[in-house]
Amino acid sequence: MFFRNSNVARPVGLRLVLATVLSSLASTAWAQSVCLPAPRLLTTMPMGGRAGTEVEIVVTGEHLDDAAELTFSDARLTAKRKLDAAGQPAPDRYVVSIAADCPVGLYEARVMT
Repeated sequence: MFFRNSNVARPVGLRLVLATVLSSLASTAWAQSVCLPAPRLLTTMPMGGRAGTEVEIVVTGEHLDDAAELTFSDARLTAKRKLDAAGQPAPDRYVVSIAADCPVGLYEARVMT
């Protein structure tokens, strides 16, 4: 339906142009978003150690290629990357320090990329 009165036709045309511009911006923003796979920690071997010692552990999981940090649910457990002979971080290997006052129990481990 066409309107002869330009005052009525102008808001309809302006709305159509505005809707087209907004939809094209939204589709562009959606196309540029990238969802990378989240790292998934499956095992730590060995699964424990004595208080007051350091334990070398190997982690396995999915998407751990760029795992930069291993953290635990208790601050008395700390991990640092194991270095190879060339001084480079060894893949999937960490040295975990267990504080002497760390109680026996189960703790969560998380991999940060």
